[in-house]
Amino acid sequence: MSNVTNAILTAACDEDLALGALKPFVRVEDAADGHCEKRIECIIAVAAFNYLDVDELIERIVSAPWHNPEQVMLLLRRQDDYMFFPFVMEGRRCSSSW
Repeated sequence: MSNVTNAILTAACDEDLALGALKPFVRVEDAADGHCEKRIECIIAVAAFNYLDVDELIERIVSAPWHNPEQVMLLLRRQDDYMFFPFVMEGRRCSSSW
């Protein structure tokens, strides 16, 4: 039996170092391939976790070496949820209506 939580993490374009510290998040590459006039101007990364300890993940995200923590947003969707819940960085802590 599993209990999967899907996660989306967004951040400013220059946050590759912080993102590298947050395995298993993988960066979503801009796949426009000339079909769009513009490219994505932020980092978007995704991950899936089984039996996620949300507090531990948030601590890892808050502790990452962000240049602009106020531009970081985490979206989480638990297995039985019908929508994602946002977590927004406020200084070096994270808030949500989770």
